[in-house]
Amino acid sequence: MRKSIILVLVLLLVVGSVSAAFAVDKQQQVVNTTRFKKDPPWVIGYDIYWLGNTWSAQFAEEFKQAASMYDQLIKDTVITSSEGSVEKQIRNIESMIAKRVDLIIISPNSTSGLNSVIKKALRANIPVVLNAVAIDGDEYTTFINVTDRALGKAMAEWLVQEMGPKGRIFVINGLPGLGVAEARWEGAQEVFKKYPKIKVVLQDNGDWSVPKTKRVVSDMLAAYPRIDGVWGDAIGHGIMEAFEEARAPFVPFATPSDNNGFLKYWAKNKSKVNAIGVTKPVWLSKLSLDLAFRVLQGLPVFKDNYIPPNVVTNDNVEEFVRWDMPDGYWTYSTLTDKRAKDLFGE
Repeated sequence: MRKSIILVLVLLLVVGSVSAAFAVDKQQQVVNTTRFKKDPPWVIGYDIYWLGNTWSAQFAEEFKQAASMYDQLIKDTVITSSEGSVEKQIRNIESMIAKRVDLIIISPNSTSGLNSVIKKALRANIPVVLNAVAIDGDEYTTFINVTDRALGKAMAEWLVQEMGPKGRIFVINGLPGLGVAEARWEGAQEVFKKYPKIKVVLQDNGDWSVPKTKRVVSDMLAAYPRIDGVWGDAIGHGIMEAFEEARAPFVPFATPSDNNGFLKYWAKNKSKVNAIGVTKPVWLSKLSLDLAFRVLQGLPVFKDNYIPPNVVTNDNVEEFVRWDMPDGYWTYSTLTDKRAKDLFGE
C-alpha cells in the first residue's frame, strides 16, 4: 500500500508539472477545489463516450487499468456507456448525480448539449473532469487534452511543407458533430487559407473508421486519380490501402494516427510512403483520473491542461511499431501487453 500511495503522489506531481509547462490563457486559471475535498476512498463516475473504433476502446481500457491500481483510494467506479448519443450521456450523468458519486469524468459527445447537466452536477457539489473533448463555456471543474486545433494545424503545416504551396488535396474529416473533429479541421484551415493555390478538391467524413475511410478515399480516387496530398483525420491505413488498390501514386499523407496496423503497413513500405502521425495518446483517460485525485484532495488544478502530441515520421516509425502486438493496438500506450492483447482478442 505504501508503494501505491507513493506512486499516486508521483503521478499527481507529474500532472501538475505538465499543466504548468503548457499553461496559457485558461490554462493559467487556477481552480480552487477545496469545496470538493473528501477523504478517500471515493466513488468515481466514468462515462465511455463511444466505442466505435479501436482508439476509443483502448482509451476506455486505459482508464479501467489505472483505476484498478488504486483500490486504497477508489471504493467503486460507476462506469456507463453513451454510445455516441448526447441524450444517453445526459441520462448517464443524471444517474451518477442521483447515485451521489464523488466525481464525474466525461468525454462530451456535444460541445454545448451537456452544459445544463454538467451545471446540475456542480450544483450538487460533484466536480466534473472533461477528458479529451472540450465544451463551450467554462462550466466544468478541469479539462485534460492535447490541443486538437493545434494537432490539425500541425498536420496541415507538414503537408504544405512536403507538397509545396500549391496542389490538389483530399480532406478526410473525423466523426461529424464531435468537437475534436471540428477543432482539428479548424486548425488545418488556418494553414490552408494562407495558400490559395492549395485546392481541396474533395472532402468527406471517414468517421474514424478504417473501412469507411478506405471506401471514401477509393471513391475520391475514382473521381480524381491524380492528387498531391491528403489531410486525413483518420486511421491511416484506410487511406493507404485505398491508394494501393487503386494503383494510384502515393502522395504525402497527414494523419493523427499511431495505430499499430497503420504503423506496420507504413514500416513495411517506407520506400514509397511519406506520412506523419501527430497523435492523441490513449492514456489521456489515465491523466483524467490523476486530475480527479487532485480535485478530491482539494489541491489546486489548472482549468485547462494540455499535453503535447506524439509525432511519428518516416524517420522514427520503426521505434513505435509493435510487430508483436495486434493491429488494433495504439502504440503510444500505458496498457500492459496482456491487457491490450485481451482487449483486441489476440
